[in-house]
Amino acid sequence: MLAAALLLSRLAAAAPVLPPYCKLAPAECYTDGSATTPGQGGPRTLPYVVGGNCDDGSGKHFPGGGKPSPACDATKMTNEMCAAYCVEELTLVGAKPSGLFYSGTQDGSQCWCGREPTAPGTTRAKQPQASCNSPCPGEVSAMCGGGWLNSVSIVTCDPAVNWGWTVIGLVLLALLAYVGVFIQLEAKKVRHTLSPLAPAAEAADAALSCHSPGKQV
Repeated sequence: MLAAALLLSRLAAAAPVLPPYCKLAPAECYTDGSATTPGQGGPRTLPYVVGGNCDDGSGKHFPGGGKPSPACDATKMTNEMCAAYCVEELTLVGAKPSGLFYSGTQDGSQCWCGREPTAPGTTRAKQPQASCNSPCPGEVSAMCGGGWLNSVSIVTCDPAVNWGWTVIGLVLLALLAYVGVFIQLEAKKVRHTLSPLAPAAEAADAALSCHSPGKQV
């Protein structure tokens, strides 16, 4: 069900939104590649790139035969948007929607993903937060990595949380519907009880109006 919904959003070419049952930890700055200093190159720490114009041209496919999303728009890049793309893409290729995902923005426009914090054969070294100094185009107050530096976010997804809130929401809706029906039924009873008295009440009002001060009969 989740994969089908994500596929529909992908086909609609709309930027995904992080599911409500996923939490995004604040991004931290790490080197990317096989070296502990930026710019050394080598295999990517987060190996799978989101497509569109959110990659560096390498266009690595996701595991299981998935393809990078063509909808990613680097001009709107944020750490949260990248995380949403990673959850979407990794779920579409069969990864469980629960557990940990890792997303990393780089150089202000690239979006990289992984199921592990480091790919085999790579290392990463934490850098001062100020080293990731490329503003996110979609949120200029936040930083989206730097040159060979990833702003790495840990995404924790727990669908059970979403189901729990869904059940609570459905129960509340059912309760509100019941209360609404009860009020309507009680209102009908009151109207039915008062209906025989309506003619007498109208006559009494007319009499009072005729005998009120300033009225001439």
